[in-house]
Amino acid sequence: RNTAQILDLVTAYPEDARVTDKDGRDKGPFWSGHKRFPRAATYDPTDEAHWTFLVSTTHLLSQMLGGQPRKQEDDEHYAADERDAAWAADLAARLAVPAYHARAVDTSDINANAQESSTAATTSGEADDAAVLERETAAAEAVVDELAAIAARCSTTQQTTTTNGAASTTSVAALVADVQPEDFEKDDDYNFHVDFVASCANCRAANYAIYPLADHDKAKQTAGRIVPAIATTTAAVTGLVMLELFKVVLGKPNTALRTRQIGLGVNVYPSFDADNLIQERTTETLERPDPAGLPEEAFDEKGDVKKSYFDKRVAVAYPDPHSVWTKLVAPDEALTAWRPAELAAWLLETHGLTLTAWNLQTGAVETDDDGKPRPVSTRVYPPAEVLDLRANLPSLDLSKPKAMMHLTKRGIKGSLMMKYLAKWDEFKRRGGVPDPSDLPPPETSTADMTLATILQTKAHLDLRGRRRVLLDGLSCSMRLAASGGAKDGDTAMETDDDEPVDVEKLAPVLLKVVGLDGSAPEGAGAP
Repeated sequence: RNTAQILDLVTAYPEDARVTDKDGRDKGPFWSGHKRFPRAATYDPTDEAHWTFLVSTTHLLSQMLGGQPRKQEDDEHYAADERDAAWAADLAARLAVPAYHARAVDTSDINANAQESSTAATTSGEADDAAVLERETAAAEAVVDELAAIAARCSTTQQTTTTNGAASTTSVAALVADVQPEDFEKDDDYNFHVDFVASCANCRAANYAIYPLADHDKAKQTAGRIVPAIATTTAAVTGLVMLELFKVVLGKPNTALRTRQIGLGVNVYPSFDADNLIQERTTETLERPDPAGLPEEAFDEKGDVKKSYFDKRVAVAYPDPHSVWTKLVAPDEALTAWRPAELAAWLLETHGLTLTAWNLQTGAVETDDDGKPRPVSTRVYPPAEVLDLRANLPSLDLSKPKAMMHLTKRGIKGSLMMKYLAKWDEFKRRGGVPDPSDLPPPETSTADMTLATILQTKAHLDLRGRRRVLLDGLSCSMRLAASGGAKDGDTAMETDDDEPVDVEKLAPVLLKVVGLDGSAPEGAGAP
């Protein structure tokens, strides 16, 4: 399966594939930096990593499924005639390589905003996910039928096996049912465990031209460091974390929580009171104004600007105060029933917040001219203006003033009118309008989308399996309470209570994922 995935990847993105941004500018080779170009392996009976993998995997699976006598402790002659290159070559000659079927490639985790110049392998009918799923389902059903037939014969069939030279008769039913897991043991050089680990690591390293490869002793040494770490420090840390989790589940106060340290080298295990949560609060700062624009009475005897003439800057937090754990929890139906207008109404009525903008991150990343990455966002609220050329494009027979009048009568003005007129000019230069059916259909406005649809189509967020989701990119304002005015001419001027102030530190809105059947909402594309 690893070979098939590599073939899919290099077929879709060859070694010379290039990356371009959304404007078509070349951003360099796709395979660069941390992305190494992989090469699929073809079985080579002379390659030690290949035949060792075949030998070790065969014996491990056979032992776990009861297909051969299991290795006993201190048996240094176990499968002595079945662990060399010749035995592997004979076995490989009797095996058929499964046919390769191309599948679609998802590189969103490699470069979310890359647009490669190569032609993806998904153009092949074999790459259709539905066809692949149907083929694999049929193969799985065939295996189930085969196992059922074996089970039907097991009640009467007998099989003779040999263990340490002694003949014994065992029913096939017992062998089929005798399935046991293998517990990793690095200190036994004859149980195929370290051979399997070393061959897997070397085959994977060879795919990416990572050399030199590890030998049996190197793999054994590495495993020797991992297992004790899991059995000591990792286990201790996990246990201490669970103790703190019990306190959270039992509703204990923050003062009951402890920060732990494990000093294995000096045998010291101290505990500390947990630090208090960092609270975001509304703050006021005084900023010294430009003296050039101030009257003479704004200065004291020393020539310094009086504090009463300083500008007051308010950084509003909501709720005030709040921590990283604070959430504005929306009603259960919000995700599937609300649109941005209902979200804005709830924020205003429940929290006194005015939703001024919602710019949702799409999950993609662009690179600025200076080489710095920045997240890409899309405007959700206020809804972006949507062109409907099929319904509103003025007739090309009209003069431009009459075309503008036509749009005005339809309630279209401002920047949206300019967009229509630009299209009108374009078609007039071309000498005509294409068939109305060839005009692009209008996009669905975010004003008409539910919050679930917006998250799936705009942020490409898969809601399946989630219990909750946080909304980011919200910008709100609110009206402040009376500041109390100036005192003794030494404090900042009070803020106009009727003037809304931007909320700079806003707790996120939490939506509960309820009412979804696991599929995308109506009108949503595939994430």
